This record gives sequence, structure tokens and C-alpha cells, in this order.
Amino acid sequence: MVLSRRFLLGALVLVLAGCSINQYGPWYTPAGNIVSNSIMVEFQGFKECDTDKVVFIRFLGRQYGYDPEGQLGALTADDGTVLTYAEFDSPPGGTDPTGVRHKDEEIWQGQADIENYLYVVHDGGLTERWPRAENSCQR
Repeated sequence: MVLSRRFLLGALVLVLAGCSINQYGPWYTPAGNIVSNSIMVEFQGFKECDTDKVVFIRFLGRQYGYDPEGQLGALTADDGTVLTYAEFDSPPGGTDPTGVRHKDEEIWQGQADIENYLYVVHDGGLTERWPRAENSCQR
């Protein structure tokens, strides 16, 4: 009886974990392997931090935010430049694909703005520019 309760509890945990928000992941390398968490982590913001509508990606040591509603407020680069979320019909010049993909989306990076922006490019061309968003709120 104890074994079956543990089994049912374990199964319930797996089902609930499968229901969690995972809008953008998992991501895969060009070879088809899942990208390591040491390279990339995607997660939903937290209600306690007033970032529940923001999706964050940590990629190669930097954190970026999908925040079309501006929930994060004003974001600035180290030099004081204001950083903003934006959408384009195609990737801007000076950006290159990384080969890291999820379904019909691929991560691109700009040569000139790699410190401040990450680009999520959809197969149809729609490009989301995610600003650097180092959020110190801990859940």
C-alpha cells in the first residue's frame, strides 16, 4: 500500500510539472541535443516580483526578458541607453543565428548589441528583440 501511494504521488508530481508554463523551451542545439541549463534557461517571472507576465531567458551568462507590456519598467544598458522590447518583420542587419532552436523559433544575436539584446526569430520572419533584463527579485 505504501509503495502504491508513493507511485501515485510521484506520478502526480510529474503531471503537475508537465503543466507548468514552458512557452519557449526546451531548446535544441543544431545537432538536435537539448541545450544544457549551463548555457540556457527559460522561465516565467513571478507574481511576488510583479514579473508574472514576463518570460526570461538566461543565455550564455546574460538574462533577457520578453516584456511587451513593460512590466519590468525602464531597462538601461551600462552606458545609460534605454533598452526596449520590439518586434520586426525580419531579423535586423548585423544579427546572426546561433542554431539554438525551439519548434519554429531560433535564437539570434547581434554583433553590435550582444550585451543588451537577444533576438527570437520565428520561421515566418517575425523577430522579437528581448532586452537585457537582470532582475534581482528572488522568489
